[in-house]
Amino acid sequence: VVLEREGLVTFDRRGTARVRTFTLEDVRELGQMRLVLEPMAARLAAERSDAALMEEIGLNLASLRRARSLPEITRLDFEYHRLIMAAAGNSRLSASWENLSSQLRIVMRLFHHAWERRTLAVRESTLKAHGALFDAIRQGNGAEAESIARRQAEGWLVELGQSDAFGPSGEVAV
Repeated sequence: VVLEREGLVTFDRRGTARVRTFTLEDVRELGQMRLVLEPMAARLAAERSDAALMEEIGLNLASLRRARSLPEITRLDFEYHRLIMAAAGNSRLSASWENLSSQLRIVMRLFHHAWERRTLAVRESTLKAHGALFDAIRQGNGAEAESIARRQAEGWLVELGQSDAFGPSGEVAV
């Protein structure tokens, strides 16, 4: 039931569980949800400026700078977004993002693998993007943080379309 609620398993009419297959359209929809949720979270995080969470986000970035493996980079990337959601201080916004988190984690992992094969720069590009957003949040500039988060989510959708993360058929089983 938990895996079904998280969108990772589906059940047919006989009750047989099937591993969820993500189509490119499913992934685009997840990207569109990020586009709705993350810019608002960035704005709220900047306006709220929770010192403990700002420190935790800074530690996440320091860990990302030292990260050497792609799984570690992906874990830290995902955790960074979770920290921004927490820093927003909006329980419903956070709950909406958490509802998608299992799917986002899988898509992020697949995307990172494909993007790393293509660019060899996942860590560097992630650091640059996260650093820019964190600077705006830390400075308390809600409008700038929202704008940066929006551009980053839009860029993710474009990059996703250019990646081969979901193969020629556009489907990947989780």
